[in-house]
Amino acid sequence: METQENDEEKGEWNSKLEDAARDIGQQARAYKNMHILQAQKASRHHKYLVWSGIILGPLSSVLSSIGLALEMENNPVISIIVIILGFLSGTIVTAVKFGKYDEVCNANKSAAARYTSIEANIRRQLGMSKKDRQQAVSYMDWLETKYQEILLAAPLVSAKIYTQCSSDQVNPIIHTPSDDDGQEEKNIQSHVMTNLSEINYASDKMLAYELKRLSQIS
Repeated sequence: METQENDEEKGEWNSKLEDAARDIGQQARAYKNMHILQAQKASRHHKYLVWSGIILGPLSSVLSSIGLALEMENNPVISIIVIILGFLSGTIVTAVKFGKYDEVCNANKSAAARYTSIEANIRRQLGMSKKDRQQAVSYMDWLETKYQEILLAAPLVSAKIYTQCSSDQVNPIIHTPSDDDGQEEKNIQSHVMTNLSEINYASDKMLAYELKRLSQIS
């Protein structure tokens, strides 16, 4: 007990600081999953709308041409169907243009990549022996700052996805890295975050650089 109190006074690593880092890592993982789902949802909506526009646009013209060929251009049923198809096609094109699904998808991918970077950094730090880690207080200040930056910059997730992830979350523990962890992280990155520079948002090099800069300022 005295050792832990001495560590707290010196600002060295102790169980409380490790728990605080784990809490941030767990929250980062939860938000990462939410933004991955949000990005996938936006991508699916964009794909469905584009394909619907591709099909409905020519379909109204084809139906109109068939009516002319069969001398049924005055048939009210065909005319109504052509009008409805043209209206739906125009509506879909407008939805694709103003929905900004690509922007939403990319913004959520970037947020997910940053949360992944935070989570991976915490896992690496807690996987080291205490003597090999960054100085505890400086690291926690840096970690909380980076985490708050992501929270403020990340796009909002839908209430449905937030509720889904909150109910599905199994309180993941940030633990010592293993081969399975590394493989899981690679799979996630390759799935939705390929070639995103944000994956290095909280890399070890960035951590060392920013802590060094802060120490020089202070």
